[in-house]
Amino acid sequence: MRSTTKKMDQFTEAEKFWIRMQKEHILQKLKNEGYRVTKPRIAVIDIILERDCGSCKEIIYWISKMNKNIGTATIYRTLNMLEEIGAINRRSSYQVSAVENEQFEDDIKKRAAAYIDPVILQAV
Repeated sequence: MRSTTKKMDQFTEAEKFWIRMQKEHILQKLKNEGYRVTKPRIAVIDIILERDCGSCKEIIYWISKMNKNIGTATIYRTLNMLEEIGAINRRSSYQVSAVENEQFEDDIKKRAAAYIDPVILQAV
């Protein structure tokens, strides 16, 4: 679904919807764990969701293209925090962890019905 060559406006509606739902889920996890939702953290989450990044250096590169004011230490701390709360994993590349919460999946399906044609939703 993600690609290093796609921009957000080039994703299909189903891909955009899925990215928004995953982002909302991660932001809610941050809040539930007592972390603040900051612009640098949102930027790191956006890069992970929208691009295939195999290393921290790739994430730093893409974030520096978005906002040069976000420091390397902030990015590393954010990645460690996201891994600690189970939002991402670092096996071969930085990816959002699989959603294991049935309530979250049910919520996505209900909300998707309002936004996306059911035929498109089945492809996701």
